Parts: sequence; C-alpha cells; structure tokens
Amino acid sequence: MIKIKRIVFPLIHLIFFTMLLMAAGQDQNGKLYPVRQHGKWGFINREGKIVITPRFDGAEEFTEGLAPVRIGNKYGYINRSGKIVIPPRFDHAIQFYKGIAAAVFNRKVGFIDRTGKFLIKPRFERTGYSGFGDEGLAMISIGGKFG
Repeated sequence: MIKIKRIVFPLIHLIFFTMLLMAAGQDQNGKLYPVRQHGKWGFINREGKIVITPRFDGAEEFTEGLAPVRIGNKYGYINRSGKIVIPPRFDHAIQFYKGIAAAVFNRKVGFIDRTGKFLIKPRFERTGYSGFGDEGLAMISIGGKFG
C-alpha cells in the first residue's frame, strides 16, 4: 500500500500541475478581459495592459474571437483588435458558442451567425443563457411556456 501511495500521489500532483500550466499557457496566448475605466468598457490582457481602449458602454468576454459590446442602448460584436464586425443593432446579445449566438431584436430572441445574419428569426420571448448547447438544442419560451 505504501508503494502505491508513493507512485499514485506524485502522479496525481504531476497531472494536476500539468493541467494548471496548460491553462496558464492558454491564458498567456491572448485571453482578453473586460475592464471598466471612467465609465467605459475596454479590454486588458493578462499583464493588465489595455489592448482595446475603453469606449463601449458595456462589454462581455470574448468567445470564438468575438465579444458582444454595447454602444448606447444597442449591442454588436467586436473582434480581438477592437474593430466592430457586427454593427450594434440588437437590444441584447450574448457570446457565441459553436458559431451561433442568441440576440434580441425588437424584444424577441433569435439566433445569429458570426456575420450577424439571423439563422433563426427573432420570435421567441426568452432563451437559456448560453443559447444552443452541445446537443444542438436551445431552450426557448413562447407564450410563457418553455421547450
């Protein structure tokens, strides 16, 4: 039993620390974090350096290379260099997942692609936070009923 502990515990620690280093390496490869300065939102890198100047009224984290941002009372999307790639026209927008994001337009929820084109036209009252899941299904609400 003691021999097993001498092998298993160091192996578990090695695996754990390898996973931590891999996660830190992914973070160092360019993760950007929303930051608020003087009432506006922008993005910083891991070192705290501003890489996208705070100029947005709201901002969410990047997924799949795009981040939802709010300008005035409308949402659009920027790329990692801060360029607006989907102009602000949505009442609300969430992050992309597998190339699809939920977006609210005229108080109805629809689903857009990475160009901002509606794949599923806005007709739902609400949707689950993440939109489509791993199974390719989304929770939606029509007439106060979810499905």
